[in-house]
Amino acid sequence: MKKYSKKIALILALSLTLALAIPALAQDTVINGSYQATEIKVSVPTNATAIINPYALPVTINDDNGAPISKEVENSQIVVTQPILGYNWGKIPLSVGASVLGTPKGDFRLALEKPSSDTTTKTGLVFFEIKTGVDLGYATTPDTVPLGAFAGEKVVDALNAWTTPAYKSSAKDQILVGTRAASKSEMVTLKGVDTTTGEPVQDSCFIARLNGTIVKAPKEAWVAADGLDVTITWTFEPSTPTTTTP
Repeated sequence: MKKYSKKIALILALSLTLALAIPALAQDTVINGSYQATEIKVSVPTNATAIINPYALPVTINDDNGAPISKEVENSQIVVTQPILGYNWGKIPLSVGASVLGTPKGDFRLALEKPSSDTTTKTGLVFFEIKTGVDLGYATTPDTVPLGAFAGEKVVDALNAWTTPAYKSSAKDQILVGTRAASKSEMVTLKGVDTTTGEPVQDSCFIARLNGTIVKAPKEAWVAADGLDVTITWTFEPSTPTTTTP
């Protein structure tokens, strides 16, 4: 009985030795990584002009040819006479952000809040705001009153219909203009172009402007040297899709 048991033990030991001697099969997977550029196509103006309009008189703006547009901008104390218009002409939806910096000229001073009715200095609360989802008359072949690729009269209609009760620091589509740059991201989202025609749609275009409250009758009268330069630095990023939990 003992002899038989020793034989079994020897066989098991030999089998284990043979198993250890067989090499494991190895196979490599190589991943080749490289950066893929995301093409972002956006048209925005490089320059614009504006006037301080304390009494909110009707203001004429011109088209790209320097000819006046028949309709006037009304009820605004700050009028951007070369409207700030832009559009996404890529396929990817984009989030629009901006950094805004103001440089007062002459005796004009920027306020941090709406001036009171008895203020006699040349001050004004000025803010930048942006909007999308309005009919700006985009066309591959502009109408007889061209403004970039937009219809001038429709742009003026959009400006006149754009009512803002007041500046709110919490509003995502408004930035206070000050002597230090202020920034916000994801102010609006622009859709991509129509995949069939390759042209921007209403929600892939935006309009922006300066707005605010200006002292009407300061102690020292307004003069041409009083004004404000504003620099807008745009940011455009692919829009992050909204996910919902089932």
